[in-house]
Amino acid sequence: MSREKPILKFLNDHGLTGARRDDEPMSPPDSRRNRVDWDRIRSAFRPSRGLDIDESREVKLLNPQHVHQLMGDFSDVIGNEPNLLETNCSSAGWDTCAWHQSMHHFGSDWGIFVRQDCIIEHARDIGRFLVRGTAATPALIERLLLAGFYSLYLHEEFHHRVESMGIRLEVASRKPIYCPYKDRVYRPTLGSDDNLEEALANANIFYRLSHSPYRQVLGRDVFQATRAYLWWRFQFDPPGYRRARDYVYGDRFDEGRSQLAAQIQEADLRPKQDASPWNIVRDMNTGLFRISDRVWEVVSAPGKPPLFP
Repeated sequence: MSREKPILKFLNDHGLTGARRDDEPMSPPDSRRNRVDWDRIRSAFRPSRGLDIDESREVKLLNPQHVHQLMGDFSDVIGNEPNLLETNCSSAGWDTCAWHQSMHHFGSDWGIFVRQDCIIEHARDIGRFLVRGTAATPALIERLLLAGFYSLYLHEEFHHRVESMGIRLEVASRKPIYCPYKDRVYRPTLGSDDNLEEALANANIFYRLSHSPYRQVLGRDVFQATRAYLWWRFQFDPPGYRRARDYVYGDRFDEGRSQLAAQIQEADLRPKQDASPWNIVRDMNTGLFRISDRVWEVVSAPGKPPLFP
C-alpha cells in the first residue's frame, strides 16, 4: 500500500498542515504538466557502463524534435566559458525554475515541478564548460539537457528530504514540527545567508551528482562540465544559496545537515541542543518514498512538446 494516503491522513487528523501562502511557487495557470518517466531514464542506465556514450547514436531518452532544434544554438556556446561579469543566474533562479510543493501545504498535489525553459537554459550554460571544439551531436545535447534537469531536480529533492524529516519527527512527537520550522526559521531567513536549507539544497546537487546513476548517465565530460558550472555559478547565487560552496567538501555537508536537523526539531535558527548527535541518524533525512514518481516537467509555451516523451 502506498504511504502517501496514510501520511496525508495523519497530517490532516493531527492538524499538522499549513495554509498555502500567496508567495508559494505554483505552475503558471496556462502551463501544462508532463510527468517525467523516471523508470524510462533508469532503463537506459547500464550499471557497468552507464549510458552508452556513443556520440553517433540517436537520441534515446528525450524528445528528438527538441534536441535537433537546439543543436545550432548549443553549438554557439559550447566551450565558450562565460565571463565572470556575464551571468543569467537571476533569471534562472533555483526556486523559480523548479519548486517543491510540500504535502503539508499542497496535500495530494505535492511533488517536484521543473520548468522546461529552465532545463534548456541550464543545459546551455553547462555546455559552456565543455572543452572548446566539442561537437554538438544530438547525443551530447541530450546529455546536457539531462544535466540541466538533474541539477534542478536534485536541488528540490533536498527540500523533499527536509519535509520527510519533519514528518518523521511529527509521527514520533504528535506535534507540529515542519510548519513551525518553515514559519520561524526558513521564511524569515530566506534572502539572507542565515538560510541553511537553501545552501544545503545547492550543495546537494554537487554532492549527489557524484553518485549513481547521475555520474554514469552524464558521462565524464558532461559530469565534469556540470560540476564546473555549479562551482562557478554558486558565487553569483542569492544570499543563502551562494553558501553552497561552504558545504560541498569533507564533512561539511554532514555537519550542515545536522545543524539543519536541530533547527527543524526546535524551530529555532540557533538551536539550544548540540546538533552533532543527528549525524548518528542520517537516514532521518532520506525521502519517505520515491519522489521520482512525483516529478513533473512544466511546459509554459503554447504548443511546445515536452522534453520527456
